[in-house]
Amino acid sequence: MLLQVKSSVGYRKMYLMIFIYRILLDIVYCTCASQVFGYIGLTYNYDILKLVLSWLLLLLSLPTLRRCTETAYFSHTIMMFLIYLSFIPFTTMTAFFGFSDAFILANSLYWIWLLLLFNYLPRVKGKIVIESENNDKILTVIEGIFAAVILYISWRYAGFRFTISLSNVYTYRAEAKVASMPAVLSYLFAASKAVNPVLLVYSLNRKKHINTVLITIVQILSFSVNGSKTVFFSTILAIVLYFIYSKSLLKKMPDVMAVLCLLTYIETKLIGTTYLLAYLVRRVLFVPNQLGSYYFDFFSANPPDYYKQSFLRLFGAKSQYSDIDHMIGAYYLGKPDIGANSGLISDAVTNLGSAGIFIMPVILVIILRILDMCSEGIEKRIYISTSITVAFILISSFLPTVLLTHGLIALCIVLMLIPRNNQNVNALG
Repeated sequence: MLLQVKSSVGYRKMYLMIFIYRILLDIVYCTCASQVFGYIGLTYNYDILKLVLSWLLLLLSLPTLRRCTETAYFSHTIMMFLIYLSFIPFTTMTAFFGFSDAFILANSLYWIWLLLLFNYLPRVKGKIVIESENNDKILTVIEGIFAAVILYISWRYAGFRFTISLSNVYTYRAEAKVASMPAVLSYLFAASKAVNPVLLVYSLNRKKHINTVLITIVQILSFSVNGSKTVFFSTILAIVLYFIYSKSLLKKMPDVMAVLCLLTYIETKLIGTTYLLAYLVRRVLFVPNQLGSYYFDFFSANPPDYYKQSFLRLFGAKSQYSDIDHMIGAYYLGKPDIGANSGLISDAVTNLGSAGIFIMPVILVIILRILDMCSEGIEKRIYISTSITVAFILISSFLPTVLLTHGLIALCIVLMLIPRNNQNVNALG
């Protein structure tokens, strides 16, 4: 009985911090983001009815957030971060950005259907594991392959540039974009974003400190090639979350998000710089939803692409559009050089039209279930940071790109190889 009371109090505190996170996010959007970045579309359009609706939408996510903190499934941590990084910012922007009624309805239906499927679609029992005495050796070989690829690319295309500065990321990205890199190297380089953080934490867990340092150096070299903020922040998160991980950590995630918003406000208003606002809050929380509304607007008036620019082009399919991400950047932002990449509902309406709002959540939940089967039994601290990376690339990219280019399939293979422990995998551990 006492444990039930403590649990109830703990979740009431979590809900309170979720509300505080949302309020602070509202303040940051209205007083910081819309003022600093209004010129690139983060406009302020307050609507009292949409404000009320936005809070009702927020309430719908609370049962799923509670469930996600109670289990050790990989998919639950991914879904939790999807809600914190995408859905809750969507509710803020519903009230203040000026989304069309049609987009609010479409994205709300997408999320409600996704949450229902995630909570109630039957879970297939079983696990997909590669059990062998040579698993550690195979993981070492995989680690070596990725390291060799990154070292070669760093030498060939960036002259072994070594930096942790975020100030020139767009310059590095432009340089990497014009580089003619073989397809195999390009795939392995991109896949390392998802795989290396897991290998890094696995090395930490096995107390292979030299190996941990080497992977960290390789990650810095990877970041230095094209300025990928995903590589930069996922490496930091992998190390930090490994050391601070505890059973109660997931309940404290709204506290972390609230503190991020508070620090962003203090930095922007009192210090006068915008590093947190520009690199984290705007890019991760607001821009994907902003771009989602643009994709929806365009493909509500134009035919879907049906993945002709994705995997179907390998079979000779021809798209009627130029590069879609650059087309959206040119059409809505006036910047054709910007790749306006986005995922979730952007992927759904771009490639399947209105039907995608209901089809893509089904596919996404099935993929998340497969990830669970590949990761069942692994200590949560090994993959918690990777769940943030996976959530971010799902927000930022189309699903086939996530599977192939961003290495989700490669991640599944690595997860299948990691030795299991004997903990109960259905409870926090």
